[in-house]
Amino acid sequence: MQFSFRQMAGIIAATAFCLPSQLPAQQSITVYDLTPETDTTVFSVSETWWDTETSATHEVTDIDLSFYLWDEEGDIMDVLTAPNGLTKEEWNWEPFSADFDVVADGRLFRGGWGRCYRWEDDLTSCSMDGDGGTFLIEREIRAEEIRFHLILRLSPDDIEFNKDSGMNYRPSINVEWPENDYSANMILPSGTEGRVTFSLPLYP
Repeated sequence: MQFSFRQMAGIIAATAFCLPSQLPAQQSITVYDLTPETDTTVFSVSETWWDTETSATHEVTDIDLSFYLWDEEGDIMDVLTAPNGLTKEEWNWEPFSADFDVVADGRLFRGGWGRCYRWEDDLTSCSMDGDGGTFLIEREIRAEEIRFHLILRLSPDDIEFNKDSGMNYRPSINVEWPENDYSANMILPSGTEGRVTFSLPLYP
């Protein structure tokens, strides 16, 4: 049976007895609902077996998005709706991280995450430690919902590098840490930008 985050969300909703507005402050939240126009196959998972120098690529068929506070106090929703803007005196990082689980080839890959910068123009950049990769999250705060766009994008420097070198660098994020001569990454297989959009309903 094909794994589905939508089915998981339905099970969670069926067992919930309180609306989000009735719940106490929460340290984390997971968003399962993709908007109808979202095409998850803009991303793929690329697997590599380094000992045999073989690889395989699979289209992404489902994905979720989670946010976590780093501090033990506070409410994750306060951070997700925090005002834009930075000053030179402020610490660049927001006290939260974002991560996502990916389904490809009927299998679950869990390891994509990044600590996120403060919101600027409703956009944050989230980076994994080391060479794990970077992704963007753009938000749209509406009266009835917040939409989060998870984005992999080639920068102007990346585009210029590909043009000058004849190579085809693709942005990626680790979804399985390299070990035992194996690694897996979620990649943007083509184009200069790919995005999937999640909807988080807001309750009065």
